[in-house]
Amino acid sequence: MLPPITYSAEGHDAVAYGEKANDSSLLINAVLKEPFPPISLPKKEYMEKALEIWNELGLPEVKPKSPWYGYSLDNGTGSWKKKQSSP
Repeated sequence: MLPPITYSAEGHDAVAYGEKANDSSLLINAVLKEPFPPISLPKKEYMEKALEIWNELGLPEVKPKSPWYGYSLDNGTGSWKKKQSSP
């Protein structure tokens, strides 16, 4: 872990010394603290179809690791499906 930058001389930014800085910067730790759910992966039905096509083409064997498909964030009302199907 990097130590925080606690002081910068007035008129200089912490990285490039020289001309006066007229702005500021902020460092954010964006490292995940826990596993992220696979919501960005395609649904199971699409991944299974893709695997089927892959195998039909005779491509090298795929060994899926869990999770290998995503899931919907729909709240059970079907509102996401309605939005997806409407133009």
